[in-house]
Amino acid sequence: MGAVSQHNAFTCNTLAGNCQIQISAGNHLNAAHSLRDASQESDGKQVPFSQGNGYKSLVLPHKVSESLQLTSDAPKEVVDKLLHNLQLDDTSLKDPKPETEKWIRCLTRDAKNHGRTDVVKFLREIMPAGTAGPMLPDTLPVQNIPNTQLKELTIDLSGRDDWELFAEKLGLTPAEIRFLDKRTMNQVLEVLIFAREKYLITVGDLYDVLKDCGLPIIADIL
Repeated sequence: MGAVSQHNAFTCNTLAGNCQIQISAGNHLNAAHSLRDASQESDGKQVPFSQGNGYKSLVLPHKVSESLQLTSDAPKEVVDKLLHNLQLDDTSLKDPKPETEKWIRCLTRDAKNHGRTDVVKFLREIMPAGTAGPMLPDTLPVQNIPNTQLKELTIDLSGRDDWELFAEKLGLTPAEIRFLDKRTMNQVLEVLIFAREKYLITVGDLYDVLKDCGLPIIADIL
């Protein structure tokens, strides 16, 4: 058997004639530390698509922003005020149009800034997966993602064929993707380490990449 990746352990059942790959909690932690330690100074470039996320430049209407700051206003009241301002009703959240989704992302971003995670949870409960935004702060650097979410996300995605598309969207070259495919079993964590050295990547960026890859449920892990 060839060299074993430092991030993974192999167990072979010789009687059955097959091998199984196991990613232990300890080995995952070592890899996660590698992400946190990887080049604290990136090249300083934003992810190629990050400028295109329209919600980043939006500003909530004053009445909606004011409502967010009133803990007496229930989540539905806050959302209703935004919908009223946009001249929309509740049904618009069941299959939101791109413009509506941008405003919802703007709302959840500001809700987290004001400590109104109840508003974010409410929207994630009533909207399709991958539309309301992450529970984590949008501007949180990927290397600071809590280990619980990082482990779930990377292991879930590494078990799928979509990880190569994910790597491509994060700016990795075909040669880098081929290298990671042979080197490790938790390719996604290694992809994040590679991409982190090239770009400034936030949770919001990562959420958008996963959605663009057609993985809204995995995006909602964040």
